[in-house]
Amino acid sequence: MEIYSSDNSDSDDHLTNSKNSLNFSFTSLDSDLLKEQLDLVSCNEVREKTAMLLHYNNLTHIPENLSKFMNLKKLDISNNRIHQLPDAITRLPLRTLIAKNNILDEDFLSVKTLEVLTNTLENLNLSGNNLSFIPEQILQFTRLKYLYLGENRLQEIPQNINRLNRLEILNVGGNQLTSVPSTVGQLGELRALILSNNQLDSLPASVANLKRLTILQLHKNKLRTLPTEIIALKNLSELKPAVPFDGGQLGEACALILSNNSAGQPSGVCGQSIKRLSQSPVAQKKLLNVPDRKVIDSSKPLRELMVEHVKFVDFCGKYRLPLMQYLCSSKCRDDPSRRKAHFQQNDDMLRKVLLSNFNN
Repeated sequence: MEIYSSDNSDSDDHLTNSKNSLNFSFTSLDSDLLKEQLDLVSCNEVREKTAMLLHYNNLTHIPENLSKFMNLKKLDISNNRIHQLPDAITRLPLRTLIAKNNILDEDFLSVKTLEVLTNTLENLNLSGNNLSFIPEQILQFTRLKYLYLGENRLQEIPQNINRLNRLEILNVGGNQLTSVPSTVGQLGELRALILSNNQLDSLPASVANLKRLTILQLHKNKLRTLPTEIIALKNLSELKPAVPFDGGQLGEACALILSNNSAGQPSGVCGQSIKRLSQSPVAQKKLLNVPDRKVIDSSKPLRELMVEHVKFVDFCGKYRLPLMQYLCSSKCRDDPSRRKAHFQQNDDMLRKVLLSNFNN
């Protein structure tokens, strides 16, 4: 199974230390036993606790007495059998709600008025549930920075997704999407957009408006081309499209990936890397090994390729070439201090999107 996201949040670490958190994870609790345990928590502890960890249990619902924890900032109820969240949860000042891998559907919140939660929630993870569309309540969380909806049954992204104009990560990978609304291009703070493993056959040109975007995952779709406007994305540190561009030059990607899309060949790979490609599926394609060129292309050289912003290239999810920009960019190769600063800048975002983290 592909890893679409981690649930790690830069601001959550202090919430989950042993003093501030109640940790009932991996204890085989059912909902009735949890209610009893919460009743035993002293008044002082109720005031002190800012995080509650309930993942990997046998919960089918969350007891109402959870609402007495009025200072709760983080709640992890992932990997249970929960089908609906209690009304009481909307009155808590949660910043992070992790509810992945349950059986939540689009009616997971019965209330229409979300009270306190709309003013506090920044990190929402509903990956691995049964959502067939994005409920209207989610669009009320206008303070959201991180929204994980991967591996559901979503068939569309609503046009008014632009209401979530503070989003930095949007993960809708592993769904049944056939299109992306142009309003996604209005999410000006977006730094990571995960659209992989869907049924997309096109991408709106408005994606080029996402000037802060550093990660764009599009593999395992039905894409044949990408809009030429995408070369305007100067901050990309990972581009995983697996399709040729619609024209023009490849602005920021060091290589394109051949990976379960409809394209017949990769547009190009970095020079001096042919030996390292010998074990990858790309090696089965006709690649011209011309040592004095910066780019090896199966059709024609991309003479003006600029790749200094690319952190790594992923070939089919099996073979990753790190630091390849230094084979292609003399500017980065000649200035080690510039390289180091560039890597440090995007490390947190790459960790947040790509790494698995089970220590919530």
